[in-house]
Amino acid sequence: MEIIDFLSIDSSRLNADIVVEKIEEDPDKLTEVWNLAVEDSYPLSMRASRVIWLLALKHPYFIEPYVPEIIERLKEISSAGVKRNFMNILSVIPISAEYAGILFDMCLKWIENSTEPIGVRANAMSILYSISNTEPELKLELISILETMVPDESMGIETRARLLLRRLYKEIR
Repeated sequence: MEIIDFLSIDSSRLNADIVVEKIEEDPDKLTEVWNLAVEDSYPLSMRASRVIWLLALKHPYFIEPYVPEIIERLKEISSAGVKRNFMNILSVIPISAEYAGILFDMCLKWIENSTEPIGVRANAMSILYSISNTEPELKLELISILETMVPDESMGIETRARLLLRRLYKEIR
């Protein structure tokens, strides 16, 4: 059975895990899954991007070469599910200084945009926090941004912001 056949069945975790195993057995299959993910055609692209995220959790080194393209693709992806999955990837893979500034600016725009889905905005906050761990001078700026957001947000955004604020306050002491 081909990768596209597995991804066409449904969005189950079992299918996603099977595709991850297929990539583990044959890393060249990652290219096929990547191409499906960036097609931006729902639901295949969302399912493929989820597989890539699950692979990143297990084997980040498989995905690290794709980080520059993931960042570039995030600017144009229309599917919230694909955007959320790509952002999940970026929240678990170290971001080089070369891309940190671009990604920081993108994430700032997303968290300030109330029309973005909650999952995208919450992941953007986590990515900003990750970047602040490699660029500590950004921690105070991130605290200020999150403190400003908290009073007017949904419960999901408020919860993520408060969690990150607690961590940031401990780290700057």
